[in-house]
Amino acid sequence: MGILNLTPDSFSDGGRLAKKTGFEGPFQVDLDAAVRRAADLIRQGADIIDVGGESTRPGSEPVEPSEQIRRTEDVIRRLARLSDVPISIDTTSAEVSDRALSAGASIVNDISGGLFEPEILEVVRKFRAGICIGHIQGVPSRMQRAPHYDNAAEEVALFLRNRTGELLAAGIAPEQIVIDPGIGFGKTTAHNLEILARLDLLRDIGLPILIGLSRKRFLVDLADRDAFPKPPKELDEKRDFYTAIVTKRLMSEGIAIFRVHNVGYNRAAVEDPDFPDFPFL
Repeated sequence: MGILNLTPDSFSDGGRLAKKTGFEGPFQVDLDAAVRRAADLIRQGADIIDVGGESTRPGSEPVEPSEQIRRTEDVIRRLARLSDVPISIDTTSAEVSDRALSAGASIVNDISGGLFEPEILEVVRKFRAGICIGHIQGVPSRMQRAPHYDNAAEEVALFLRNRTGELLAAGIAPEQIVIDPGIGFGKTTAHNLEILARLDLLRDIGLPILIGLSRKRFLVDLADRDAFPKPPKELDEKRDFYTAIVTKRLMSEGIAIFRVHNVGYNRAAVEDPDFPDFPFL
């Protein structure tokens, strides 16, 4: 899953697809640049393009649905005309989901698992769309202040199991659902590692699993430890190396979808028998 952030403030690539206007004003997406970026992700081997108009990095504030729509709708419509690669909309908003699915998206990627706006489930049911239900403790603006679990792996798995049952009861078919433990969403580095070490709890739910840890801070925390392999000096974005190490390991654990910024690098790592292993699982 290739990430297409149409935002000014995403932690890794915010503002990179902004229209150059020559004066300060509201954030404007460069439609042509966004389409070129999506095409590049597809050339790298992306199976899904995940389009988002709202940053959910730690400390971020909500973005109004109208603004998310302004940023994403035309890009989705253009991409849907140009490519058959499925498009997902990264949002917790029912209104944004409805407009994105009408424009040509076919998947809703909701970090809250449909809890922030329960109406989103009716939108998914109406369009017979796919939905990725994520786990988050708190909300993005405050989620990393003091996350606490008695047992992170068990609590996250229980939430996703129960939430799956609620989606099925709402008329959403199991083949429409993907689960995401929400790495970094209201979780410390220790919590993230605990979840990744107990993926069997998620596999037991019986649905495809998505992992989204690309370039996240907890990878940098791990990379500071002596056991972590060192990235090649010529690599501009060191976090892609950290991401790819985990991607390769989790591919062998049966993870179905990896949400990443650098699709080509992660694909190459998976196929390289000499690429380093992740030392903490």
